[in-house]
Amino acid sequence: MYGKCRQLEDALMVFANMIENDMYLWNSIISVHEQCGDHDGTLKLLKGMLSSGLRPDMVTFTAALPACSHLSALVRGKEIHGYMHLLGNVDLVGVADERVLELEPDHCGSYVLMSNVFGAAGRYAEVAELMHMMRQKHLMVFLDF
Repeated sequence: MYGKCRQLEDALMVFANMIENDMYLWNSIISVHEQCGDHDGTLKLLKGMLSSGLRPDMVTFTAALPACSHLSALVRGKEIHGYMHLLGNVDLVGVADERVLELEPDHCGSYVLMSNVFGAAGRYAEVAELMHMMRQKHLMVFLDF
C-alpha cells in the first residue's frame, strides 16, 4: 500500500519489520522502487535479496533489468543476465528480455543493454534484430566521449 502511494521510506520500514521476507515481499519492494524511479534502490534491494539466500525469479529480473538500463549499468545488467543463465533457464532469459522491452519500448538504453549482453554471448542475430528495432522506432544513441 505504501509503495502504491509512492511512500518508499514507509514501505521499506514495513518490509524491514516483517518477521520473514519471502520471495513475494522481496519482489514487491524491488518492483515498487523501480516503479517509483529509484533505480539505485532497486539494485541495492536485489543485492540484499541475493545476500539473504533467495533466488530471484522472472518478476525480480523484470524489475531489475530496467533499472540497469536507466542507470546505464551495463556491467550490472550483464551480471543479472548471466545469473539467469546460471539458473539454467534459457526461456527465462528470453522472457525477461522481452518484458524489459515491453516495459520501456521507447528507451534506447533497454535496447543497448540487451544488445551488449547478446553480443557478449555471441548471439549476433539477436543483436542485429535489436538494432533493426531501434532503427524502426527512430531511437538514437549518443556516445559520450
